[in-house]
Amino acid sequence: MAEIALTVIDAYQRRGLGTLLLALLYLLVKACEVQMLRAFVVLENATMLKWLTSLGAVSTYEQVEYRLSLPVHQDLPQTPSGEKFKHAIRVVQTALSCFGALDGWYLTFGISQSNRIHQCDPPL
Repeated sequence: MAEIALTVIDAYQRRGLGTLLLALLYLLVKACEVQMLRAFVVLENATMLKWLTSLGAVSTYEQVEYRLSLPVHQDLPQTPSGEKFKHAIRVVQTALSCFGALDGWYLTFGISQSNRIHQCDPPL
């Protein structure tokens, strides 16, 4: 499991930037064989709650926020949100391929269950 957090300042919201950032994270954790993305979303952020749920995330309300768990797999829903996200993944894959092998790139993140650090190669 990998915990994610995205912040897009107000001036750049609703332009697809959050979708592209999530697509990049999705590809990176998928390459590292992570099975689940976890996000904590405050109740007031209805847009993010609706969007992640439409992508297949399961939500649980915990005091002041929702915990959302999004499985990382190839079978994203065949919904407008799912198709938009699949398109964003293809766009990110194309952009990454323009950089060649991305020598020296790796992803470092904490694995929450075991508190160990994991490194893996980029998804190319």
